Amino acid sequence: RCFLLAAFIIKYRKWLSAIKNVMYMKIVKQLTINWQELRQFSIARWPEEMGTTHGVDHWDRVAKFGEMLYVDGVDMNVVIAFAYLHDVERKNNYIDDGHGQRASMLVDSIRHNYLRDFNDEQVSLLKRACELHTLRHRTGNISIDTCFDADRLDLPRVGILPDYKLMATSQGAKIATNPHYLRFYDEKVSAWSNMNLENRFKK
Repeated sequence: RCFLLAAFIIKYRKWLSAIKNVMYMKIVKQLTINWQELRQFSIARWPEEMGTTHGVDHWDRVAKFGEMLYVDGVDMNVVIAFAYLHDVERKNNYIDDGHGQRASMLVDSIRHNYLRDFNDEQVSLLKRACELHTLRHRTGNISIDTCFDADRLDLPRVGILPDYKLMATSQGAKIATNPHYLRFYDEKVSAWSNMNLENRFKK
C-alpha cells in the first residue's frame, strides 16, 4: 500500500507540474508588455523614504500572485501592469484614499510609451483595476478581479490574513482558505526573493 501511495503521489506531482508548465507557457505567449521597463519606471518614481511595504518588493509579489491566479480569459498584460502601477502614486503607507485614482490617471500619461502595446480595452481594464482596487471587492471582470486578488494575497506583509469571503475570484478564495496560508506565504516569498527577475516570462 505504501508503494502504491508513493507512486500515486509521484504521478500526481508530475501531473501538477505539467499543468503549471502549460499555464506558464500560455502566460509567456500572451505577454507583450515590457514589464522590466515598467518596473524600472515605477522604482524611479517611488520615494525611497516610503520603503517597501507598498513598494517594489510588494509589486513583484503581486505579479507572481497574479501568475499563480491565472486562468484562461485573464489578460496577464493588465495584471502585470497593475502590479507595478497600482500603489506607485501613494503618498503614505497608511490611509490614502486617492492613490488608486491617481494611479488610474497615471495610466493615461504613460499610455504611449510604457504601455505602447496596450489597446483601448486593456487601458480601460488597467485604469479600472487601479482605481477600484481598494474600493470594490469584485467587478465580475476576470482580469480586474485577478488584479484585486493578487494584491490581497500579499496582505500578510502587513499582518493581515486574506479573507476568502472577500476574494474576487474562485482561485483566490481557494488559496485564502488554506489553513496553513501563512506558512504557504512565507515559503513562496522566500522562493521568490531568490529568483532572478531577468529569467521571468522569457519567451
